[in-house]
Amino acid sequence: MATQPKKIAVISLQNDIHALAVYNIAKQQGYSVSIFCSDMLVSCISSICLNKENSKIHLYDINGECHDINDFGVIWWRRVSKTQSYLDESHDKSIHEVVNQSSYIHVFGLIKNYFKGHIINK
Repeated sequence: MATQPKKIAVISLQNDIHALAVYNIAKQQGYSVSIFCSDMLVSCISSICLNKENSKIHLYDINGECHDINDFGVIWWRRVSKTQSYLDESHDKSIHEVVNQSSYIHVFGLIKNYFKGHIINK
């Protein structure tokens, strides 16, 4: 009987050296690892389909690959960032606040409520 590949999702700041180190070590150990940027959450959402029986949340990782969040067994939420890096100074401060708060709450809420694996956030 074939075993399922071991998949890990790492959510951290873009270019987090510790997340990249864990990524490389886990890959060497035979795990499938994807990194998602907590400071670019809105841009990583691909699609969301929520229903009681079969919810699907698709996110893009830093390599542009799309994943169903429940294909992972573990999510390591390493570095939280409510500040979204894609907003520049041309946006009003109030827009920054709304986007920053809603992005974090939206994605974290989806993961907490619909992810079926283990979440590590320490």
